[in-house]
Amino acid sequence: MSKLQFFLWYLKKCFISHFRRWLFPLIIMIAGIVLVNATIGVMLAGNEVIKQNFSENKTLRFMTVDYDTLSRNMTLSQIEAFNQDERFTAFPFFIDSFAAKIETAEEITLQYVVVPYESLAFFCVETVDQAAWEAGEIMLLDQRIADQSQLTVGEVIGLPTVKLPLEVVGSEAAAREVAQLPPIPVTINQTISLEFIPKLSHYSIISPQTYYQVMAQSANKSLAEFKRDVFVENGAAIIVNEFKDIDAVAQLFKNQLYSVDYALEAFENITQTTQIAQIVAIGFSALIGLIIALTITNAIMQFLYYQKHEFGLLQSMGVRKSVLFATAFGEVFLQAVIVLVLVTPIQIMMNSVIVEVFFPYEGVSTLIISSLVFGFNVLFISGLSLLGTAVPIWQTLKQPPALLMKAME
Repeated sequence: MSKLQFFLWYLKKCFISHFRRWLFPLIIMIAGIVLVNATIGVMLAGNEVIKQNFSENKTLRFMTVDYDTLSRNMTLSQIEAFNQDERFTAFPFFIDSFAAKIETAEEITLQYVVVPYESLAFFCVETVDQAAWEAGEIMLLDQRIADQSQLTVGEVIGLPTVKLPLEVVGSEAAAREVAQLPPIPVTINQTISLEFIPKLSHYSIISPQTYYQVMAQSANKSLAEFKRDVFVENGAAIIVNEFKDIDAVAQLFKNQLYSVDYALEAFENITQTTQIAQIVAIGFSALIGLIIALTITNAIMQFLYYQKHEFGLLQSMGVRKSVLFATAFGEVFLQAVIVLVLVTPIQIMMNSVIVEVFFPYEGVSTLIISSLVFGFNVLFISGLSLLGTAVPIWQTLKQPPALLMKAME
């Protein structure tokens, strides 16, 4: 009989004769892995829902800030100082501006927000010429205003310079001079709808340079003086770059006595809550994994205890340790395959139920979740059943045959 034939014969013999001994550990392992799979499935599906409805929801990353008291106001210099923090972008609001059609001088009431070029993508605007935007030559007009005023893309409108208090312009003569200043011409680059952000559902967008032209020229000040002295009465808008930073950014402004208004204000601890849920899920999975590991370890030790005599006898007959090791290892491998084959359809059906019953949202895929869980099962079962048994088997086979034969069969 060749070595291969002996290996296959002995593997078959051991597998059949020892199957009952493996039955209880296999049941424990299957039940434990199914519980872990259910936990992982719920966690993955829940994370996907959070990702879609929270992390990828732009509305939740948008907030407005202003001072709590009427006695304090915000300046553009303060807004620029905010932008030193890389977690968010801040820009000012401007409300109720009267614009005018250049040709007819017909007045139009606008609400607009001042947005730097790099933040336009947040508003789903990606086709604007950067040079024209940064020069203050173009704007994005609210679709509702465009329909009401019959304005079209490419048309030029005039944004008037702002009437500021005497203490800002310096004198009545300066105020009269400001009143006579011509409007700032701006071309409508495209029409937009910001309805996905309820607070901005009827806002247009202009560039910072356009805003400075409208305001600084009115104030009769240099741009540096204007940023330092002129107050932004309506506060600032904030775009938080990553969902995980929303609570921290909100708290940053609250600590500086600003009022903060944002969609997640009633759920400020959502990040902490999700982290706690994940820790609980991981802890539960680790506990089940420990129970499975102890069960398998006990089964391996019993298996080796009863096999010692046979191992010693076969070694004394000239069978190599490598063949015996491969046989014992192969037996454990077959048990692992059986577990994986039995668990896979169960976890696929279970994940399907989890998705359809508890997380029936678009984008939550049973296939993706099942694939990830299957990958975990392969790693977990192979690591626990194979790597966890290799060392004990080899340590047993290193003992002298005479010592192994003394063990009771």
